Amino acid sequence: MARTRVYRNGVLEAENFPVAKVSDYLADPATVVWFDFCEPSAADLESIREELGLHELAVEDALEVHERPKLD
Repeated sequence: MARTRVYRNGVLEAENFPVAKVSDYLADPATVVWFDFCEPSAADLESIREELGLHELAVEDALEVHERPKLD
């Protein structure tokens, strides 16, 4: 289960909203959005990736903690 919070000008404005609303809050530059997951599932990570517009390889690289640095 995700815990989400949004702060506007340093004041807590909302919490425990769906991850799908993160981008709505980020449209305002005065906001800071926080969300955390404990042991996220693949579906949780996919929802974060989609909502924040992250490249799928960036998420994959973040999960591969045992991957050695490489040069292509």
